[in-house]
Amino acid sequence: MKMRSVALVGMLSLIAGISTQVHAKSITYTFSGALTDIRGGGAGIAWGTSFLGSYIYDDAPQVGSLIESGRQRYTGGQFGVSAGPTTLMESIASQLQVFNDWTSVIGGYDKDDGYFVSSRIYDTNGTDFDLIQFDLWDFSGTTLSSLAIPSHSQFKQLAAHGRVWIRRFEGGVETGLASGNFTSVAAPVPEPETYAMMLFGLGLIAGVARRRKQK
Repeated sequence: MKMRSVALVGMLSLIAGISTQVHAKSITYTFSGALTDIRGGGAGIAWGTSFLGSYIYDDAPQVGSLIESGRQRYTGGQFGVSAGPTTLMESIASQLQVFNDWTSVIGGYDKDDGYFVSSRIYDTNGTDFDLIQFDLWDFSGTTLSSLAIPSHSQFKQLAAHGRVWIRRFEGGVETGLASGNFTSVAAPVPEPETYAMMLFGLGLIAGVARRRKQK
């Protein structure tokens, strides 16, 4: 396993866009925890590594598309996560899914409520990528009453069972996974400037160190 540095293309322009295109309803969440579920190559991350995540989106109403009963898809916001030497940030819209009284026999879910965001971060070769995601759940199914995007208070309630996932894919095959539960979630921050400052803290300016496995 080797280390290599990869620049996050377009990150400076993303920050500039956030600074110049102020959305009154832009909301930022931050969350943290430790990655204690490591499988395969662990996506290049060691057991116990702390993570810091950020998620920003515009809470203006939008029309979703129904995936299946109890499961709706929306356009998400920007999602990033930093863990040890790895920093990953999606500069375009992520996929957001909302679950209300959702049942999946295969997944073991029974009338659960949830909030799920995922993004793919591709390498320069266009084939290998990291899949980053977080999911929030209420296994009693009492937090949500519809498939509308949850309110801020509902987000915080669901985050009591929040989890971050970092999955590595090479040649279309998953080669490693690292995941862990939330231990804290910051209150929503409406100022875009705060998010820009957080990006500095996550090390998303210019180049960042990312761990990769070389074949």
